[in-house]
Amino acid sequence: MARALEEPPNLTNIAEFASSLLKAGALDEAECVYGAIAQSLPSVPIGYAGLARTAARRRAWSDALTRWDGVIDRFPKQAHPNWPVERAAVLVELDRLDEAEQILRTLIESADTRAAGLAALARLAMRREWWPEALEWSETLRDEGGEQRNPQWVAERANALAALGRLDEAERIFREMMGRPATELIGMIGLARVLIRRLAWPDALATLDAAFARASDLVPPYTRALRAKVLSENGRMEEAEVILRELVLEQPGSIGTLVELCEVLLAGGRPEETLRVLPSSDLGLTEASGLTSIRLRSLIMLRRFPEARADFWNRLERAVDPAALTMLFQIAPRLFEGWLRTKIWLAIEKKVDWLATSRQWPPIASLSALRLRLFLALRNYEAFLVALGAVKDMRSLGVHEGNIRAVATALRRPNFPDYGRPRIFGIGLSKTGTTSLAAALMALGFSTVDWINTLTGELMNDDDLDLFDAFTDTPSCQNFEKYYYMFPSSKFIYTVRRADDWERSWASHLKRWYLISGFQEAKKRHTDRNAFHFGTQYSDIYMALYFNHNNFSEAFQAYDQRVRRFFADKPSERFLEFNIFDGDGWEKLCKFVGRDTPSAAFPWQNRARIEPSPYA
Repeated sequence: MARALEEPPNLTNIAEFASSLLKAGALDEAECVYGAIAQSLPSVPIGYAGLARTAARRRAWSDALTRWDGVIDRFPKQAHPNWPVERAAVLVELDRLDEAEQILRTLIESADTRAAGLAALARLAMRREWWPEALEWSETLRDEGGEQRNPQWVAERANALAALGRLDEAERIFREMMGRPATELIGMIGLARVLIRRLAWPDALATLDAAFARASDLVPPYTRALRAKVLSENGRMEEAEVILRELVLEQPGSIGTLVELCEVLLAGGRPEETLRVLPSSDLGLTEASGLTSIRLRSLIMLRRFPEARADFWNRLERAVDPAALTMLFQIAPRLFEGWLRTKIWLAIEKKVDWLATSRQWPPIASLSALRLRLFLALRNYEAFLVALGAVKDMRSLGVHEGNIRAVATALRRPNFPDYGRPRIFGIGLSKTGTTSLAAALMALGFSTVDWINTLTGELMNDDDLDLFDAFTDTPSCQNFEKYYYMFPSSKFIYTVRRADDWERSWASHLKRWYLISGFQEAKKRHTDRNAFHFGTQYSDIYMALYFNHNNFSEAFQAYDQRVRRFFADKPSERFLEFNIFDGDGWEKLCKFVGRDTPSAAFPWQNRARIEPSPYA
């Protein structure tokens, strides 16, 4: 190499050699070559730009930004059109998102940099979880013929479709990519992402393992984090943690990897360790929404509510982007109730209005769903319908589209609220298959509230009864007698399981998610109505169903007797006993609710994987 640089060098060959080293992941070797180029040929930018790219590959983002700034300042007349794109990518990783967006929006004005700028804007929107915008930029690329040049752009469009709930479209794209040798690996990884969104965890793991077996040296680094997430959801927590800890050390600048590690620690019932991990990283105190969410959920899990509330208010004061505001909106009901909760919603609404009018760029479609959810939370149904009428493309509402449509349909009924409209109540206790029943009812086309109203973030309450079709978990259990007489066309599904299995499941749930060793400790803690998330409503439900008894077995038997006595003399067409654990499935359920039997397997949600977090 030294002789080549002295002869004079064939710079093109040397640059291609260094680039191949970088692509192969031989970062030390690439850095050595680029450093030699920069030292021997200080008047050309190749060496300096290569060092910036190498720093970015190491995920040493601050160093990468410093180097890119030096390259751009040093060689203004030799600037390459892609340099600003690469610098913007580094800004994104440093969470300086507005700066990155401003650069990229400038780049799309030039024909030379438009395609790269559009692709980078799509990735930026994904980072912000602005999925409608991500799809818009991706489809602009497609319409202008760009995706024919870069399969990765095709994959990013499909990922945006999946995030917006258009899973069949996304899966079709990825399967087509799998059918071509040149894009097979990209297709396999994309398909795994779709399977994750379908909660098909074993299939997602098998697909990722097949990708690693096919070409482990070509699998992108982020795929290891994706596989770790799937391992954790399949109950293989220790394996997932090992992978993620390795990645955090290898990629100290990756917020996403740190978030995934924290999720695994939380799922293992280790919130104290989670909080220790956050400050140990340079990113622990950043404004990233994912890290803020992790911290707040850890504090809630530890029942350190004053600290969590103080952190929440501080973050709300600084929040200036839709992702942060959406995260805070979703967490607010777990920390506040009554007027304080309403005050927070009003503060978020004010920030949404400011965002919608103050930006120098086009409107943010991602704000539409948040604005609609705020109106529902505030029970401002008239404003909700007006705002919905202004939404140009309902698909921009993403995963909330189905429920928002259902709510709008209910609100537009001439006799709203309609007590005669059929409703379905799942009145089995938690840990009796309620999550699976909810998933099945949703698959059959019923808009369903399972424990939490996903639009408002609140526990299910009586206001939801006029807006949705079906309701499951303990909020339904608490008042099923009232609902029976309030809604004369309603049906009730009583999910059951063996009492001893139920008790073991509950004990595991309390230990993992509430750090409580057993029934008596849980009962003692529930006498403090401020000791758990969702405040008094949560405490009321659990005191009524469980902790006015001496143990879980007694609570189970008392509730079972209550249900059976009440429905003993009621019409059989209004009551169904349903035991998923003994094999009840589509046939029995569909006959009862009057729907055709689907061809897909019955969605037994929490079998062979970790229980879902009540904080997630």
